Formats: sequence, C-alpha cells, structure tokens
Amino acid sequence: MGSKMRVARRRWGTLSSACGLLLLLLATGCGSAPGAAPIQPTIVTQPTAQSTPLGESATFTVAASGSAPLTYQWDEGGSPIPGATSATYVTPAVQVSDSGSAFTVVVTNAAGSVTSKSATLTVGPRSPKQGDLRFNQVDAPAWAEGIQPGGIATGMLPFGQAQYTNYVGGPFQFGPGPCAQGSQYDCEWFYDANPLPLGVIGFVYSYQSDVIENLESDLASFSTPNSIVMTLDEEPANDIFAVGYASTTQTTGFAMTVSNVAPADLESVATELGAESQVITAISFNASGQLDVLSYSWQSDPSTVYDVQVATTTFEAVPSAAQQLAAAGYIITAFGGNSTNGLVLVGTKVHGDTLPRPIIVGSSFEEQSAGYAQVALSFYFDGNQEVANWIFEE
Repeated sequence: MGSKMRVARRRWGTLSSACGLLLLLLATGCGSAPGAAPIQPTIVTQPTAQSTPLGESATFTVAASGSAPLTYQWDEGGSPIPGATSATYVTPAVQVSDSGSAFTVVVTNAAGSVTSKSATLTVGPRSPKQGDLRFNQVDAPAWAEGIQPGGIATGMLPFGQAQYTNYVGGPFQFGPGPCAQGSQYDCEWFYDANPLPLGVIGFVYSYQSDVIENLESDLASFSTPNSIVMTLDEEPANDIFAVGYASTTQTTGFAMTVSNVAPADLESVATELGAESQVITAISFNASGQLDVLSYSWQSDPSTVYDVQVATTTFEAVPSAAQQLAAAGYIITAFGGNSTNGLVLVGTKVHGDTLPRPIIVGSSFEEQSAGYAQVALSFYFDGNQEVANWIFEE
C-alpha cells in the first residue's frame, strides 16, 4: 500500500510541474491569474461617419477590448479634444464650418495603445424643431422610414369630410383645374394619406369641403392651438373650397393669421411675416384674384427669424422652381394656385441658412425615399398625357 501511495505522489508532482511550466511559457493563457501580462487594447467597433443637421450634436462611439482599465482620448483633426475621454463623444451643436472634420480616438491601457480609423462629420441643412407642424413634417419621425403599407390615395368631393388618425397627409394635387367649368360644386380634390411608422403616434390629418361663403368661419374653427392648415383651394366659380389640416394630440400653441394680399405684394408680405417668426403654410387665389395667405406663429418658438422666398410659376415649371428653392436651402411650406393666376410656391428657412436641402421630384409616390416628406404635388397635360410631379424634401 505504501508503494502505491508513493507512485500517486510522483504522478501528482509531475502534473503540477507541467502546469507550472505551461503557465510560465503562456502567461497570457490564464488572464485572471496573478501576475498575468496585460492584453493590449483592440478596436472591436470603429467609429462611423456621421451626417448631422446644422445646430444639432453628432455622436461618435467606439468599442474596444483589452485589459482594464481602458482610457480614451478623442481627437479632431489630430488635436486632442479636452474632456473627450469616454467611449462615446458628443459634439457641441455643429456649425457649417465643422463639415468635413475628422475624428479619431486613442484607446490606451498598461500594455499599449491603439488608434481608431477616422470618422468624418458632414453637416446637413437645419431640421425644423421637434413638434413644429409648419414645415410639412420635413425631417420629422412621420417620414423617417419612408412609405408605410396601408397608404390611401383618394379624391374628396364637395362637402366631403375625411379624418385619418395616426396618419401623415399630403397637400392637394394642383393642376389645370379640379372642377368642371361653370358647374356649381362640381369638383374633386386628390390627396394621399399614409400611416405613421410603428411607434409614432399623435397625428390626425383631416380634409373637408364647404361653400365659399363659409370659408372665413370654417378657418376660424380650424384655428386651434394644436392645428395648422396645410393646404387650401378656393374655387369661386364653383362656389366651393377644400381644406386640409394637421393636428396633434397635444396643445402646442399655434396661432393662425389670415392675410389678403395682392400678388405683387406677396414677396414683401411674406418677408414681413418671416421676420415676425411666422411661417406661411397655405395659399390660395380668391374670387378677386387676390391671395388668401395663411401663416402661423408658434408659442414654443416665438423668436426665430425666417427668410422667405416666393416662386410664381407654371404647371410645367413646378419641378425646376422647387429645385431652385431647395438648392437655396428653402423648405416648401405652402403651394397653391390655378390655371388663371398660376401656381405659387413659398419657401421658408431660418434666417441666414445657406445649405441646400435634398429634394426628389418624381412622377409617382413610389419614388419617395426614407426621410423625405411630401411637400407638393402638381400635374399638367402634355398632349393627352397627364404628367405628375411629386415633390419630396428632406
């Protein structure tokens, strides 16, 4: 029995020596063992390029592995950023001059350091403030994922009413004429409405029609703190009008102003309204050939000054007029007109902004891309063929 115990001890001693030798040769094989060599940092997920609207913050993030503790230092253009010493770096509000800046991060521990790949910042045009209904939902969550299943394309007849809860609606289609000439009430207004993306709620889009003599009283009834009229068409020869308006489920402090303006004075009046922090959202010619202009102030943003540009154009030239406005940084906030007086596009932007806005002009709704909101819809006849122009902005 004693002999067997001696053999067992010899085997245990041999196994213990082998493990000791293995630990000596491969010290990193047991990272938690006392005295193990630290593991150098490695970048697991590189920071990625960011495209951020003017005035907002960009966020850069890195993920790294290696022995703790890991320290971080973000650089901009090769210069360390004071205080930027975590795995995530949030920039101050970006300015036009920040576009093209390159960001890297150095990750360090006791074993060494590693530098990430460079990530570039692109500064895009300013987004309307969250909750501001006056800008056709441009850059709002309603259009973030593009077209949603279940959209509705329809026409509204005189005295019709329609309401869409948790939908985003489009403006009326303007063309050579939605009404039969000389026939009272004989009109139809085309529009579309699309369900909001999953998780986005709180919007109601409504459309209705009434006789011209009720226009003033009807507009007063729509002038509630949580609603804005986004599209208006008056058809005096047919004694009828149609209107579309957007509402939220929260009281957000919008106030309507209705101005009666001669076409020649529209540019100057629009400039004055912009200086007063008002945004024009709907426009229509009335029986006297004057323009009924609907604009809104917003209690949540009473001081922003807006630049406004007006483009009076033909049906055929709507795409080029819209593209010129977008190239100058304008969001199309109002669109209306008729065959007799022409079409009017109203562009609005924060005073001094110069960055162009992305725009899509397509022949069908399906050409819309994620993030682009519908701001106008027109058509004309080229011979016997109808040509539609869907206009989307981001």
